[in-house]
Amino acid sequence: MPAFWSHAIRQKTIHVADHGAFLNGLEMLCFENVYVFCDGANCFGCKIFFRVFWEVMQLNERQEAILHGYTN
Repeated sequence: MPAFWSHAIRQKTIHVADHGAFLNGLEMLCFENVYVFCDGANCFGCKIFFRVFWEVMQLNERQEAILHGYTN
């Protein structure tokens, strides 16, 4: 996991990754057109996002490898 993601989860806050934006006092992360809101104290939604994001990334990498014949 890249340092940015692990740091964000460890700090239980999501730093704005794209252009800096705040909505109703919640920090907003924009990544690949996916928006996640986190109040910094109760960050379960963000953790769920990261888990799903990572699972999707891993799935995409497996699919890419299969498409290119790198896996059996």
